[in-house]
Amino acid sequence: MLTSRPFPTFVCMRIVLLVALAGLICPGARAQTLGGSSVFNFLKLSNTPQLTGLGGINISNQTDDIGLVFNNPALLRPSMNGNASFVFNSFYAGIKNYHLMTGYYHEKWETNFAFGVNYFAYGSIPETDMAGNILGNFRPVDYVVQVSAGRQYKGDGTMVLPLNLFIAVMATTALRGWLWMQA
Repeated sequence: MLTSRPFPTFVCMRIVLLVALAGLICPGARAQTLGGSSVFNFLKLSNTPQLTGLGGINISNQTDDIGLVFNNPALLRPSMNGNASFVFNSFYAGIKNYHLMTGYYHEKWETNFAFGVNYFAYGSIPETDMAGNILGNFRPVDYVVQVSAGRQYKGDGTMVLPLNLFIAVMATTALRGWLWMQA
């Protein structure tokens, strides 16, 4: 006759501890990827001439260039009320980039708002099947829409909440993502 005994809790605790310890000691698991190990690489490109001239991402140069706010929302200031930035870049192979950024200061709320769009068009690319037969053309695009709200506190400090919607469209597939903080 079989009798059931309760499983000792110290054995359960040892198993949990062993699994937790193995998770901390072992490096992250890596699997095979076919070009999918990095996404949204277009966000690494500078979107304004001043940002490019200063060397790249996360520049903390406090000017009235509203375009810098896209990469560093903490630069949003009341003096940027009504400022707008439109930038067009033409890259090799027919890739085109459009960037629009504008700012608004709401006096009653003492809050700064910014709205921006960064859009990449990669032209027309032939769509083929596995055998190489041309099925038609498709136009892949990448874009991000950013809405930021921020206010100054205690003198020079700024608190900003940026919300980013990322979208990449390739033929019939779209990849979307939300990001509350800058990448």
